[in-house]
Amino acid sequence: KIRIAVLDLDANDVPKAVVSVASNFVRENLISIKNFIVVDRKNMEAVLKEQKFQMTGCTTDECLVEVGKILNVEKMVKGTVSIIDGQYHVSLTVIDVETTENDFADSGLSSSVMGLKDTIKVLLKKYESKALQNR
Repeated sequence: KIRIAVLDLDANDVPKAVVSVASNFVRENLISIKNFIVVDRKNMEAVLKEQKFQMTGCTTDECLVEVGKILNVEKMVKGTVSIIDGQYHVSLTVIDVETTENDFADSGLSSSVMGLKDTIKVLLKKYESKALQNR
């Protein structure tokens, strides 16, 4: 199984509540895929706090790799939620902590907040099949 952590997605002209829901959809979908061990958000925050690591301003891949090493995970997930022409646009990137390279990047559209769940599920299924091919 692949140890993975999910950062809260970034908001781009989208209410924080929507982005929070989308971030939880990412975690829930990864948990439902049995090939991943997802670091719990509260555990993630506790470990980073214990290590006195400030996530504020942590936007570069190098910083995410550092977080991944602290959390002892193989992969880090980041992303954004935006509104484009009245539709929600979700973009996800998975970074390999060991190689520091982008392992996966894709995006999708949804006409509603609840539709984001299906959009995210499709994106993560694509990632799962790519991750399993590379194992």
